[in-house]
Order: sequence, then C-alpha cells, then structure tokens
Amino acid sequence: MVDNVNNKENDIRPVLIIYPTLFSLLILNYLVYQKKVKFAGVILSVAHIKTKGVSFSFPESSYILLRRTGVWYATYLLFMIKGAYLFLLFWRISGFFTGKKVELRTFSKIFKEYGIPVFKSEDINNEAAVNFMRDINANFIVSIYNNQILRYQTCKKFTYGAIGIHNSYLPDFGGLDAAFEGLFHFVKETGTTAHYVDTGIDTGDVICQEKISIDPMDTVFSLNIRQWIKGAQMIPLVLDQIEKGNVKVKKQDFSKVQYPYQSFPSKERVKEFHRKQKNCIRLREVFILNEFLCNVFGVR
Repeated sequence: MVDNVNNKENDIRPVLIIYPTLFSLLILNYLVYQKKVKFAGVILSVAHIKTKGVSFSFPESSYILLRRTGVWYATYLLFMIKGAYLFLLFWRISGFFTGKKVELRTFSKIFKEYGIPVFKSEDINNEAAVNFMRDINANFIVSIYNNQILRYQTCKKFTYGAIGIHNSYLPDFGGLDAAFEGLFHFVKETGTTAHYVDTGIDTGDVICQEKISIDPMDTVFSLNIRQWIKGAQMIPLVLDQIEKGNVKVKKQDFSKVQYPYQSFPSKERVKEFHRKQKNCIRLREVFILNEFLCNVFGVR
C-alpha cells in the first residue's frame, strides 16, 4: 500500500472531487499512475440533476436530460456516465489484437492499490462531506469534472481553499459542456483553465490556462478527452506552485466574453449541431484507443 498522505505539516494535502465517468477514470489513471500525485482522499459525486433544490434519481435525471437534449446527446452523455468500464473492455480487446497493452485501472482498483479513502456524496457541500475532508486531514480541494457546484463557503473551511479545472479557455465557454459549444460555434481553438473557486461559477481568478487547437474531425468526445487530460496535467504544476507560495493569478475579463455560460444544449441546438456535420462520438472511438491517449499513457 502506498502512503497517500504526506506527513509534512505544511505540505499540500489535496482531496479530489470528481464525477465517476469515463473522463474521470482517465484523469485518475493519469494523476495517480503517471504523475504519482498523492491525494489525501477522493470524493465521488453521485448526485444527478437537481432543479430548484430538488434532487432527482438517475432514471429521473436521464428522463429530464432526454426531454431537454434529445435522444442522441442524452445517449452519448449517459454512455459516458455508465459506460466507463465498457470502454476499458473494448480498448483492451483492441489492444490484444493490435499488440498494444492498455494499462488503465478501474476506480476500485486505483483506490485499493493506493489506499485512497473514498467518500460518495450527493451533496459535496454538506456536513458529512466536510467532515470526511477534515477526518483525512485535507487542506486543499481540487475539483475536476465535478457535476456539483462547489460552494465558496465550503472552500473557505480549508487552509488553501479550492481550485476548479474547467475545459475551456475562460472566460469563454463557461458551463456544462464547453466541448460541445466550441464545436457548435466552429471556433479554431479552445483550452483548459485552472482557477480558484469563488462565489460564482467558472468565474474565479485564473492560475494557469492553455489553448487547445480544434481539429475539423474532432467530436465532443475527442475534444473533451484532450481538454480534461490537459486539466489533469495542470494539477501537479498548480499543487507545486501553491506549496511553494509562488502562485500568480489573473482576473477574468468578462467584458471580452464572446461565448457566455451555457447549460445542457436544447434539442434544437443538438439537431443544428448534427446539421453542421458535427458528432458527439464516432463508433471507432468506442472500440479503439485513440492516438492521443496512447501517447499520454505510453501505450506501445
């Protein structure tokens, strides 16, 4: 078992908040096995759609999503949520026939091998979640691919506060699916941003951000992968900066926003998206590990 909590008094002891999907699984594999980031613990957000303070079950949330976005987008998103292990299976089978060994672990295997405490929460801001973070002696929160709003009042309870990783070059494309929006608007580049969590949503001071070129053949899936992996690559750098006390931040300039915050796309926008010959995912992406991920995880 690997000691996942650094014992030095002044070290950063981050807790990771993440939504258990395929993208999250790739992020965790990269951070734990490739970069050896030591997390004090992980909170898995198991909440689904919440409207006006009312939380819905997964079947209810799926129905709401289907009504709002239509069959194609809802099916894609639900596959990302529930199909993570199917992707691993398909990629391993593909690797067997192509001679490429795919070493991607499941959530449970990662937590077991590294002895990482895990807490499942429908409300990451409630007393139980805060107590879990205090019990594991966490002093910093990292939120990446998290489907709940992390409240500033929660972040203030920890020495170093919290950062959020967002899959766009903020302040443009704040919201729930920045990859979809970037492709929808035919922009040539997007990005990923690491920012402090403040009282708004995707509005905090920027610690670092990088631009990502959009390929004409990109799908929502392929672009999301590159954005979230880039976000994962930022995390060790941000942790190092915070620990050394040399973080330099910049305010977001909202007067220059061209593409404002968006929620899930409507049925009409998804239909227009397809009329523009854009796709959420292609079949080969389900069954074959793409070249980008092969490079990231050293698959030969």
